[in-house]
Amino acid sequence: VVYAIVVLALSSRELGGQRGVQLALTSFGVACIVVMVATCVAALLTEPYDGTAQRNARSHVADVPLGFSLTGLCNLITNATFALMAQPSVPQLLQVMKDPRNAPPVFAAALTFAAFCYVSLGLVCAMFFGTGVEDLVTLNWKSYTAGYDH
Repeated sequence: VVYAIVVLALSSRELGGQRGVQLALTSFGVACIVVMVATCVAALLTEPYDGTAQRNARSHVADVPLGFSLTGLCNLITNATFALMAQPSVPQLLQVMKDPRNAPPVFAAALTFAAFCYVSLGLVCAMFFGTGVEDLVTLNWKSYTAGYDH
């Protein structure tokens, strides 16, 4: 209900008037990705997730098969296309840009940054959680203990 109220209130405003809200939401999203990547990297360096690595091992990398799966590739392409799809917003974004001629490098930088975030998160999650990684990446943290479970 709260989400619906916020969406309705924002949809009645011009895109330029949403700048603060969009900046806050984007900052929150980037912060979440940074926390997820950082916790995986810290765990890789300190504590094995699956209990099979030796306690004194320097780092732990889960058993990740390096095979190639067409099913996985189809899922990757579908998810990447959906995640990086920005063209419906381009006309509105061009209206609020001071110089629309700068749009190509701005959009290229934004898409490159988004792809970097997704690839970084995917790699560290695959290395830490291995084949047990959840489809919805945030679900991997429902049982994450940072090594404090024993």
